[in-house]
Amino acid sequence: MAALFAHFGKSNLAQIKEANASLSSQFTTLNAVFIGATAGIGLGTLRAFAKHVPRPRAIILGRSKAAFAPVLEELKRSNPNGEFEFIETDVSLLKNVDAASKTITERMPEINILCMSQGFINFGPRQENSDGLDVCTSLRYYTRLRFAVNLLPHMRSPIARVVSVLAAGYEGPLVEDDLELKKNYSIGNAAGHGSTMTALAFEKLAQENPDVGFVHVYPGLVRTNLMVNSTSGLLGIFMRWVVTPTLGLFCMTPEDCGERIFAYATTAEFSGAGAEGEKAGVRKVGGGIAKGQESVVKGAWFLDWDGKVIGNEEVLAGYRKKGMGEVVWKHTEEEWQRVLS
Repeated sequence: MAALFAHFGKSNLAQIKEANASLSSQFTTLNAVFIGATAGIGLGTLRAFAKHVPRPRAIILGRSKAAFAPVLEELKRSNPNGEFEFIETDVSLLKNVDAASKTITERMPEINILCMSQGFINFGPRQENSDGLDVCTSLRYYTRLRFAVNLLPHMRSPIARVVSVLAAGYEGPLVEDDLELKKNYSIGNAAGHGSTMTALAFEKLAQENPDVGFVHVYPGLVRTNLMVNSTSGLLGIFMRWVVTPTLGLFCMTPEDCGERIFAYATTAEFSGAGAEGEKAGVRKVGGGIAKGQESVVKGAWFLDWDGKVIGNEEVLAGYRKKGMGEVVWKHTEEEWQRVLS
């Protein structure tokens, strides 16, 4: 059993690292925006970006510039040729997303990669913020899609990728008359809604933006403090001293997971529908990470932790047939308009 646990996360890792190491032969510099990269998976991906790009330029968004200062200095030491800038903001609120997007595009007119991993697990009832949205769902869906839409006009480079790290493959049924889950909130409904709405929205955006790859990733089990930071009281103590150490015995490290996410953000396999093969990213390695599998809607990629194409087609196929993607998108735009007007 211990050997089985130790193997988790190692499958095709050498192939992933080979793909990442070859990036410097194709790109001297890349520009990336990281949201939710102050710890865990996002930080692991940011470190991989700093490691594999000769002259990386990154804008990182988070709540506390002071708390992130030591990591910022570490990144600058790890790659003195890189530029790393931190913007302090609360990305759970849509007005902050718009303000931050304006600042980002002023300072970085061309964006290659948008990587989003912000969020937490809500084990309690619905927590409504000042936007009138559930905080957890806002971080998982509404603000992520808003960042994507705001920054897409600046993503017209040879490699352009929107990456959302959440729960690809765990798409669940939607409560169609309560998409914002005001009356039907639960941990399960929130998780299913976030994944399904992301999938349908990414498929729409991929069709409208064929030069951009839209990647939704399930990261697998990763050794982070997500569960500890998402809980308090006795549950928090249990998560900190029992669950997290136990999972740590067989979880991936944030560094290994970061290498994976970075590969999915740069390999030619997961580019947009209109991208020109290997010009769109780093070359395919060893027959390809996805092993020849294709996305159902070109340019919209739903990936398991090891890069295999995944997606709950029992749910998604039916929603495509009934045009649920347009319903979700209309709802999304109406919520944005309600909040921002």
